[in-house]
Amino acid sequence: MEFGLEVDFVLGEAEVVIEVKGSNQIDGTKLKGLKAFVEEFKPRKAIVISTESRVRVIGQEIEVLPWEEFLRQLWDGEVILIFRLKSMV
Repeated sequence: MEFGLEVDFVLGEAEVVIEVKGSNQIDGTKLKGLKAFVEEFKPRKAIVISTESRVRVIGQEIEVLPWEEFLRQLWDGEVILIFRLKSMV
């Protein structure tokens, strides 16, 4: 990954990467670190948690989630379900 770029959270063995933004208008120009991580490590899931009001996708890989939806998915086991299934194999 390019020097100086960062992401907020990496879960598991780079299986899920999360960026948190306090904005209600996320665009790709503010996601250089996340995009670089996705390109280099190919996580199964890339998520931006934001104050946007709807779920959407940037490009083909980055899912933008309102913070409430992210918490629902987290509590329902949808964000980390990958790890539970993988550890059972």
